[in-house]
Amino acid sequence: MHKTKQDFVNKIHLIISVCIIVPISFFYGFYPDAQFDIHLNTIDEHNFFKAIMGLYLGFSILWIIGVLNINT
Repeated sequence: MHKTKQDFVNKIHLIISVCIIVPISFFYGFYPDAQFDIHLNTIDEHNFFKAIMGLYLGFSILWIIGVLNINT
């Protein structure tokens, strides 16, 4: 199948979401104290934010697969 301009327009929200979520997830995972007024004291607290970062990145990968899917 050939990709058309309409296919791109239909998937533009996924591209925008990936462009926003990927940098935010890295910032959220590695510098959570910069975004929120919290002080992380234990490794478990740091790992919690890195796990959330992993979820964000996982969703981003799913969205990229949706953009690259040629069967739709």
